[in-house]
Amino acid sequence: MERDELTAWLRLILTPGVGNATARRLLAAFGLPQHIFTQPRAALENCASAAQCKALHSIPPTLQEQLDTTWHWLHGTSPGGPVRAIAPLGHPLYPSALLDTADPPLLLYLLGPERFLNPNAPALSAAHCIAIAHKAAHRYAADQSLCPGLARQRTDDCVRPGFGRRCRGP
Repeated sequence: MERDELTAWLRLILTPGVGNATARRLLAAFGLPQHIFTQPRAALENCASAAQCKALHSIPPTLQEQLDTTWHWLHGTSPGGPVRAIAPLGHPLYPSALLDTADPPLLLYLLGPERFLNPNAPALSAAHCIAIAHKAAHRYAADQSLCPGLARQRTDDCVRPGFGRRCRGP
C-alpha cells in the first residue's frame, strides 16, 4: 500500500462522527477514499449528515501521528520475520465473510508468514487452518508477558466453528 492511499484510508477512519456504515456508503458512492475528500459538500450530503460532511472537509488532528505509526509498523519487518500488510475493503486479502458481519472493519492489519499473505496462494481446508491457528494461539498463550485471559480468549476464538474458511496457505 502506498503512503497516500494509507493516508486516505486513515483519514476516513479517523474522521470524527464518521463510522464504518457511513464510510461504506461514501466508498460505494465515490470509490476510493481519496475520491471522497475531493467531493463538494453537496455530493457528500447524499451519503452523510451535514456534521459528517463538515468533518470530512477537515484533517483529523491525529492523522499525521497515526500515519507515521502505521507506516512504521507496516515497514518494520525484520529479515525472516513475519510479513505485515494492510488489507482495506475490496483487497484480495480481505475475507469476504467479514462483509457479512454487522459492522465490518474498513482496514485489516495482517501479520504472518509471507505464504499466508499471498492472495494467489491456494486455499487450505478449514481443518488445516484450525490446526495452524490452534498452534499459533498456544504459542501466543505461552508468552508470559500477555494477559492470560486474553490469550485464552484468542485460543478459544481459533477453534470456533467456521474459523479459517478463507485461510490461505502454501
